[in-house]
Parts: sequence; structure tokens; C-alpha cells
Amino acid sequence: MWKLHISGKENIDRKATYVIVSNHQSGADILVLFTPRIHFKWVSKRSLFFFPFIGWNMAMNQYIALRRGKKSSMHRMMEKAREALYNGNSMMIFPEGTRSKDGRLQPFKSGAFHLALDTHSPILPIVIKGTSHAIKKGGFLISKQHNMQVVILEPIPYQSFKHLEPKQLANLVHERIERELTSPPGMEDHITSPPGVEDQITSPPDPLS
Repeated sequence: MWKLHISGKENIDRKATYVIVSNHQSGADILVLFTPRIHFKWVSKRSLFFFPFIGWNMAMNQYIALRRGKKSSMHRMMEKAREALYNGNSMMIFPEGTRSKDGRLQPFKSGAFHLALDTHSPILPIVIKGTSHAIKKGGFLISKQHNMQVVILEPIPYQSFKHLEPKQLANLVHERIERELTSPPGMEDHITSPPGVEDQITSPPDPLS
């Protein structure tokens, strides 16, 4: 049985629409990000949309495909993400662009922060801990009896960053996430131990790596 510790749920305004950004450690991240029950659409690499069942579900939920390295795909992704936000859907983006190989935070790309500035959307930073040990990059199974943690940080309102350039904003959010990621573990507000989960479970395909 694996355990997931969630803290900071009080920072979520259920009526707000956010650009949600998180560090990215492993394929388990997608599983744990759904547990705080925040409604969002996420950006995924295009190849996943061709996976049977998983890809069909992603298409039905109107998740947004991205072909990395193609500017035209990036432009289409940004247009669809703006539309999703204007329609009241939060957007989930991993600003590192791919999974970290060692669990350490990588530099952020600026796309998510362009999006927040363009749409005047608040940013909701989320920190994931422990999933890099649960599933190694290139692996498929969550190790048994492993603890993972999701920390929902305070939202950053648009008014507080509207004067910043996207890269400056990316650095600011990177700093906040890194500070929490490297801090000692604290008391969790809520603990979830998913019922019926076996000692090992198969992870979903990774959205970006």
C-alpha cells in the first residue's frame, strides 16, 4: 500500500481558474495531481493521444496536445490553452518540460508564464515530493510502501506579477517551488491511503517525457 500526503488544500479557491504549475518527477505525478480534486486540463505530448483508451480519454476530455520542438505546435497549444482558461478551465503545465532524472528541479520554460500573463490568470504552484523514488524515469511500477506528498502553495495573483516578463515570472515561481521541494517534511493536513491499491501499480504514460 502506498500513501499520499496532501497539504495546502485550503489554498484552492474552487471558483477560481488557475494556471497550475508543478515540478515533474515521474509518471506517478499525473496520478497524484488528480487527488486534490482540482478540475483542470493538461498539456501532453502528442504521441500519447494515440494510445488506446488513454489517448481516447484524453481526446474526449479535450486535453491539449503538444509536439515538442515545433513552433507551430506550441502556438496551437497556447491558443487552445487560452481558450480553455477563458471557458473556465484551469490549465495544468509542467514548466520543466520533461521529467527530472534525479528528482532535482530543472530550469523552467516560459510558456506557462506567458499564458498566465496573457490571460491575467493567477498561478497555483504545486510541489510533488517522493514520486521520483516511486517510479524511476523509464520505469513503470510504483514501489510498494512508498510515501509521496503533494503540497499546494498559496496562489500568486495576477496583480502581483503583471509587471514581470515571462522569464522573470518563471524564475520567481521556480524559486518558490524549489524552496518547498528542498524543505524538511512538515505536518500534512490530509493523508490519503488509496483503498484497494496493490503493493505495485502500473503508472500512466508520462504526458511530456
